[in-house]
Amino acid sequence: GLFGLMLPVVLDGRPDGEGVYRMVEGRRRFLAAVQSGMSKVPAMVVTSGDPDLIDPALTLSGNTHNSPNPVVELDAIENLIAMVGGGLNLVDIAKATGVPLKALRRRMRLARLRFELRDAWREGRFGTKIGESAAACSDEGQLELLRRFEANGTLTLEDVREVRRAGVSGHQRTLAKDRWKARAIEQLEKTR
Repeated sequence: GLFGLMLPVVLDGRPDGEGVYRMVEGRRRFLAAVQSGMSKVPAMVVTSGDPDLIDPALTLSGNTHNSPNPVVELDAIENLIAMVGGGLNLVDIAKATGVPLKALRRRMRLARLRFELRDAWREGRFGTKIGESAAACSDEGQLELLRRFEANGTLTLEDVREVRRAGVSGHQRTLAKDRWKARAIEQLEKTR
């Protein structure tokens, strides 16, 4: 069976003239599987048109199977997108790497962080959960979080919650005032 073989071997998606795929990663796993009598070995085919895309794809797929490192994952996703001039989307990357689309989308949320907050997150000054929550804040909210970070040297989930609550309640107050004004104008027009 497949017991003991955790990661698939990785094949370049461009077969040679005889239809043979070149193994990019996993030679030792492949040899160990064959020596143990396995007739089939799980494989992932990286179907990139550019050989330079294989390294970030391997980084991404290998990292999600080992201990996830969000910084490395985000870098790999952004490298894949940048290398093809934005021609790849997350669905393409998921197909090419075997990484679930949901996992890719979650990592890409971190790309919305202001660069100052993103750098602090990369340096480990606050955790990924805080980074993901901060990335969901508006630009103004992220500016407030940056001010708090610079003042305290760190960010907490409570900081993010406070900023998000203030932004939501402030927005809700504005909407309520706008509705009240619209009703008042409507009432005035009816009485004229």
